[in-house]
Amino acid sequence: MGAPFTIERFEYQMWGENAAGFYGLTLVFCNTPLDVLGGNFEFNYGGNEPATVYRAEYEYIETTTDCWAGFDLDPAFWYDGESNLLVEILWADDEDHAVYTWGRDTGAATYVGGGYGSETGDIYSLGLRMKLVGDYGPSTVEPASLGRVKAGWR
Repeated sequence: MGAPFTIERFEYQMWGENAAGFYGLTLVFCNTPLDVLGGNFEFNYGGNEPATVYRAEYEYIETTTDCWAGFDLDPAFWYDGESNLLVEILWADDEDHAVYTWGRDTGAATYVGGGYGSETGDIYSLGLRMKLVGDYGPSTVEPASLGRVKAGWR
């Protein structure tokens, strides 16, 4: 992502209309040095300490097609600007319902799915369409007039 910042909200883009309830919904974030994920969840932390950034006993999610849904993180998470960001989404039970998000084939091991409480999971090359919202700190962009910007495009 190129620079350190504080992540305050995690969002993902929905595919289709969705409605589902999730028990024990938990989000865990971790800065990891790994570029490719393995099948063991703890190994993927790369020696770093994961942080629980969201927890709900029960979360009901109802969305419309292409909307962005998400969670305000508590506590916020400090992304170090150099590592890869590992995002774990855990839940104990989903009442046999599902929430579908947009995704794409990444060509690399970027998604590991497993049963609740499992130490390992199956590896996929799937990237979800997600958005990280937060505080990027002071801007490094200098203010400039439109004339000055246009003059710079010679």
